[in-house]
Amino acid sequence: MKTEPLDEWPNLDNPIISVSCDELEKTAEESRADSNEPLDEWSNSDNPIISVPCDASKMTVEDSGADANEPLDGWPNSDNPIIWVSCNESEKTAKKSRADANIKPFTCDFCPIAFKNRAHLNIHIQGVHSEERPYTCELCTSSFKIKSQLYAHHRRVHSTERAFNCDLCSASFKRKSHLNVHNQRKHSDERPYPCNLCSTTFKTRDVLKNHIQGVHSNERPFPCKLCPATFKTKPPLHAHIQGVHSNERAYACDLCPATFKTKDVLKVHSQGHHSTERSFSCKLCPSTFKCNRHLNSHLRRVHVEDRLFICDFCSASFKTKCCLHLHTQAVHSGTRFTCELCSVSFKTKSHYNRHVRKVHKIQTNE
Repeated sequence: MKTEPLDEWPNLDNPIISVSCDELEKTAEESRADSNEPLDEWSNSDNPIISVPCDASKMTVEDSGADANEPLDGWPNSDNPIIWVSCNESEKTAKKSRADANIKPFTCDFCPIAFKNRAHLNIHIQGVHSEERPYTCELCTSSFKIKSQLYAHHRRVHSTERAFNCDLCSASFKRKSHLNVHNQRKHSDERPYPCNLCSTTFKTRDVLKNHIQGVHSNERPFPCKLCPATFKTKPPLHAHIQGVHSNERAYACDLCPATFKTKDVLKVHSQGHHSTERSFSCKLCPSTFKCNRHLNSHLRRVHVEDRLFICDFCSASFKTKCCLHLHTQAVHSGTRFTCELCSVSFKTKSHYNRHVRKVHKIQTNE
C-alpha cells in the first residue's frame, strides 16, 4: 500500500490520517485526481471529524454535515481534518500495538524491575545501583548520580525563584509540594494522622512517620560516614553532616553579618532576633512565640508529662533534649564509656554500643 501521496499533503495544521486498506487508497487517489480543489485547501470547518468505515468491498463516508456522495477532497473549510478508516485488519493492528505497549523487555541485572526501553533502564541503574556521582554542581561541592537530581538541587538550593504563592499568607515556595505541606501545617487544624503508640496526632503522614522513628524506636539506621554517630531519621543526619563536618556557612542573614551552616538555623535566627511578630500561639495556654521551634519546646517542657530523653550515665530523664544536654554537661562532664575488651573510650553510650557490635561482634540490648 502506498502512503507517499497522503504524507505529502501540505499545509494541514494537525492532520491525523489513518489508512488501512488498498481499496480506500485507490478511492482516495481517484477523488483527489477528479477534484480541482486540493486537500490542503480545507479550512475553517465546524465538523472536522470524518469517519470512513471500510468493508473491504464497499466504502461509505459519514460526517456531521457533509453529503456522502461528495468527493473526499472537495469538502471545504476544515481546520483539522481527521480521516479514520476502520477495518478488521486495522483493529488487529491496534490490539497488537496495545499489547506491545505493556511489554518491558529490559530487565535490571541487579533487581527484578523491568523497563520499556534501555534509556530508562540506564537511568535506574545509575540512580539506584551505582555509587558514581558524575554530575557536580558548579555553585557548590554537591554531586549527584543522575542529571535530574542536579537540576532539582539547583531549583531547591541555588534558585531564588519562588513561583508558588500561598493564598492565605505571604509565604512563597519553590515547589508546589512544599506549598501543599505549608497549607496543611499552617492553615489547617485537621490532624488526621494519630500515633498508635501514644495520644499524639499529626497533620501530615511524614511528620507522623518521623515521630514514630524518632520517639518510639530505638533503631538508628542512618550512620554518619565520617564519624561513629548514628541517627534515627535522615534529617538529623543531614543536619549533623552540615553542622559538624562542613565548614561552609552558605546561609547569610539579610539583616546582620551572621552566617549559618544550615537553612533551618538561619530561619530560627531571623525569627528570634530580627522579628517582633509572635505568630506561633500555644493552644493550651496564652503563651506566644516567635518561631515554631520555641513553641514545640514550650509544649514539651510545660504541657507534656512524658520524659523521653534519658541520661546515658544515670537514671535521670528529661522532657527536652536541651535539658538532657545541660544535665550531661553539668553532672557528667568528662565521663566516658570505656570498652573492657580494647580500652577504647567513648563520649556516649550509643557510640560505645555501636563499637561493641561492629568491632567485637557482640550484640547489645540497645
